[in-house]
Amino acid sequence: MAALSAKSRTKISTKKTIRQYIEKFVQKTKVNFNYSDRSLADKLSGRSFGEIEDFCTDIVRQAVLNRKQDNARDIVTNNIHYLKDRFSVNKNSKDISNGRKTSINFSQTADSSTR
Repeated sequence: MAALSAKSRTKISTKKTIRQYIEKFVQKTKVNFNYSDRSLADKLSGRSFGEIEDFCTDIVRQAVLNRKQDNARDIVTNNIHYLKDRFSVNKNSKDISNGRKTSINFSQTADSSTR
């Protein structure tokens, strides 16, 4: 499996290119995600190609380790939940520099450090 170039890894992807990437990834690895490419593209929309590549590679690794190459749907679902929970939105946090409340603050959750 060819790794993406540094330039492509940081480029933001479209839903169409995400679907195409997932289709090729599944064909190449022969791991059945058992998840709609379109649905995955919706859930991964706005992420860089590097994040998408890491997401797919992690699913394949877990599927092989758990002998679930024929049906990795549970692994895909868990990884989607992990991505959603990776950064939480804390709307009531205060800006440390001037004490004002910020409208939105992204902070990594404690759970993400366990992966």
